[in-house]
Amino acid sequence: MAQPAFNVPVHRWRREEYERLVKSGLLDGQHVELIDGYIVDMTPIGPPHVVAVMLLAAALAQAFDAGYIIRQQAPLATDAFGEPQPDIAVVPGAVRDYGHTHPTSAVLIVEVADTSLRYDRLTKGSLYAAVGVPEYWVVNLTEHQVEVYQQPTADASSPHGSRYADCTVLTPEGQLCPLAGNGQTIAVQDILP
Repeated sequence: MAQPAFNVPVHRWRREEYERLVKSGLLDGQHVELIDGYIVDMTPIGPPHVVAVMLLAAALAQAFDAGYIIRQQAPLATDAFGEPQPDIAVVPGAVRDYGHTHPTSAVLIVEVADTSLRYDRLTKGSLYAAVGVPEYWVVNLTEHQVEVYQQPTADASSPHGSRYADCTVLTPEGQLCPLAGNGQTIAVQDILP
């Protein structure tokens, strides 16, 4: 993410500083996340978004065996300057493994998007590719489809220097099958509100 065009220097927050702000209560009531050192307002979550996240979590719980957990709208510590809060992150381990720190990797990240579609495709997609997340889905509520991104690759023209080389768009009739899952498929229509 390029630095915003200000005429004065700006402070990029390190993840540790951001977490101290959160713990202090200064960000209470704020729906924000840390992206590339910037505290970014997250878009409001409407009923279709909430329903899609809940449907996804239930479907993914069936598509992954023991050894993975499905985190909903919880932080992921991507690097020293990043702590995004994806709608869904499938991470290795057990719930108690993350009692003192946020996970630093995921096998699958899913963002549910309507008004944030461009941001989720470009900025967040580039970020997740840059930290090596092998699979990224965007549930596109506007067009009633799921965009499946795979194969992170370097790309200097992308916001975080990486992007996904492969993108498949699935309509409601399509089937999803997570790369790290147990082979069980998920009907796209079953996760759309």
